[in-house]
Amino acid sequence: MIFEFLVAYQRTDDAEIVATIRDCLAKVLEDNLNEFDDEAVERMIIPRLERLGDYVADVEGNAHRRAQLGFALDLPEETENIVPQARPLRQ
Repeated sequence: MIFEFLVAYQRTDDAEIVATIRDCLAKVLEDNLNEFDDEAVERMIIPRLERLGDYVADVEGNAHRRAQLGFALDLPEETENIVPQARPLRQ
């Protein structure tokens, strides 16, 4: 199963967005009783493009660069459901 994502974020020198996505994915998979090693989780994330934007200052005056990351998430077929099932609305 392949899912495509586009995320906007503030790029900083000390934060790696792909590592953050990997850590979040690993946590979600683990919480849903899916067992994959770190290398397998890393291979599930396929960066497609990164577009850098302008520098902006936050409320404290720190400059950050806006960025967008497009990536695919390739989950193996044996992955248990990580999205809650939709429930019918009550009448």
